[in-house]
Amino acid sequence: MEVWAHRSNNILSWRRAYTMGANIEVDISLSPGGQIITYHPGTNLAYETLDDLLKFIYRSPGLICFLDIKQNSKRLVALAIQKISEYDLEERIYLTAFQIRLASPPFNMEVGGDSLIFAKKICPAIKTHVIAAFPFNLPRIVRKYNPDAISFGWLSDNQISQWFFKILVRPFFNFKRQVKKLKGANVLVLGGILNTAEEMLYFADMGVDGIMTDEPEILINLIRDQKIS
Repeated sequence: MEVWAHRSNNILSWRRAYTMGANIEVDISLSPGGQIITYHPGTNLAYETLDDLLKFIYRSPGLICFLDIKQNSKRLVALAIQKISEYDLEERIYLTAFQIRLASPPFNMEVGGDSLIFAKKICPAIKTHVIAAFPFNLPRIVRKYNPDAISFGWLSDNQISQWFFKILVRPFFNFKRQVKKLKGANVLVLGGILNTAEEMLYFADMGVDGIMTDEPEILINLIRDQKIS
């Protein structure tokens, strides 16, 4: 089971995740001056530049990163790809966006999958990761956006999205079969954002390859105790 640390936006969180053996998810935005920074709009978290992040990844063997695009900007996507290519990190970084854009509260899905299609046109070698906003049919989403990875689940800070998945989605769709089909097509499949042992076990039972979490220590302990393999 792969461990993914959610919203790791500064060097202290990168170091912590890497020491634990976790991969990282990092938000990127354009600063007012046009520089790419590891920042989630509306938060007060410390941030770094994209160059800082890429240098850290380059010097950290085996570390993989989901780079979550937080502004609906083709310029941001193009500049990020240019930087990734400069560091020769196309195999270790996945550009990330939601399946569709729902920018208004309570969802705040800032960027849609069209940005990932645009990224592949610019650089076919770039890896992409789509977050399924409506995960009824994961294989269909993969056919549309052609990502290398897909995530499904709920937003950690949004009770509506958790309720939607647990009550209206999970009971009516065979996710074990869907996940198995995608893994057979070499698509990485993750569950998230999962912050309790109960939630992690819930998704591990569906056969996902990895879990995105704000609490990587809990997942690491479950793996250590062989409750999740």
